Amino acid sequence: MVSRAYVKAFFKVENLDVKVISLLLLICTAAIIYHPVGIYVPYMPYTVNFYNQVDKLKPGDNVLFVSTLMGGEYLDGKPGADAVIYHLLSKPGVKVIFTAWGTDFSAGQCLINFLATAQQQGLFERFNKVYGRDWVQLNFILGGEGGAASFAENVWGTAVQDIHGTPMANIPMMANIHTAKDFALVVAITASADLYAIRQFRITYGIPLVMITVPIGFPATITYYSSGLILGVINGQRGGAEYEEMVQRPGFGLQVMDGINITHLIIVGAIIAGNIVYWNRRLRTKTLSAEKMMEGGKR
Repeated sequence: MVSRAYVKAFFKVENLDVKVISLLLLICTAAIIYHPVGIYVPYMPYTVNFYNQVDKLKPGDNVLFVSTLMGGEYLDGKPGADAVIYHLLSKPGVKVIFTAWGTDFSAGQCLINFLATAQQQGLFERFNKVYGRDWVQLNFILGGEGGAASFAENVWGTAVQDIHGTPMANIPMMANIHTAKDFALVVAITASADLYAIRQFRITYGIPLVMITVPIGFPATITYYSSGLILGVINGQRGGAEYEEMVQRPGFGLQVMDGINITHLIIVGAIIAGNIVYWNRRLRTKTLSAEKMMEGGKR
């Protein structure tokens, strides 16, 4: 009886419809994303270095957070951006200028969405960050790399006013920010290596630079990290998940990574089960052949 049930079970697994497996995969992935289990994500050294650059900021330091990320890359950059903005706002006395530049105005919309998330989560109130005193959002900087170079040389002359139309002279925190030399750190979020930030801030003025990038742009970005021009990198949703763990604030990145990890585990489990069924079938076939040969010999 046991042997028959055993054979039936293997027969069912062997003939399982691929649609059933796909449905199981979909249900498990959706369930894990909706209710994350918190599978540990190992830290990459370039993510740790990014964290350290932000974490060592001191009261009075000024940070430039600049977006060149386009709309189609928003979800890949969101986990890292959200976690870094949280980290920056949690630093007492650190002032942050948010802006965008590049060739696509959707970079500005991505930045608006990142800040909207922070506002919805109540981060500015939680860390007592007052607009104009601790943080400010400037208009999109036009002119491509020329605009970035002009901003680095003359912040007031290039930006002129904030996103609400307030002149630089009427924004308290801007009183001591005039050139790139007044920044302690530049954080760039981009689809690839932000050459504007590298050439106009890192190379020209020696300002420490870290980048949030997406997987397709990571190979280009990591070369600048290896050369020392970029001091830290967050690589897409995976890097964002790492940073969420570092700041102890689980979010979208860890949700996505949980889904990916569970999906991979299910696929590996299916491969193992398929191999067990295959080798079990071969063993049964050989056993039956041997038994038939023995019965023929007896006759």
